[in-house]
Amino acid sequence: MNSENDRFLEEGIKRYEVARDTISAFEKEMAKILDQAAKNRKNWRPLNKVEFGRQSFDRSSGQNGYWVGITIKGKSARGEKVV
Repeated sequence: MNSENDRFLEEGIKRYEVARDTISAFEKEMAKILDQAAKNRKNWRPLNKVEFGRQSFDRSSGQNGYWVGITIKGKSARGEKVV
């Protein structure tokens, strides 16, 4: 490669690394906030015996964009397992 392409690729890689680190920091912080919000909720009616799974970060194209979710498991009033 020529030196112009090398500089271009080097700059692109640096920008990618900054963006990747920013997204990683965002996901970690959002995971903390989501976990805290779920655990601080006092009432999960109609669920009983609530347990929390791991947070997940999903990406989608189009208008749905980017979202964060958490798995919540419990039992219904009839004793059925609910996820």
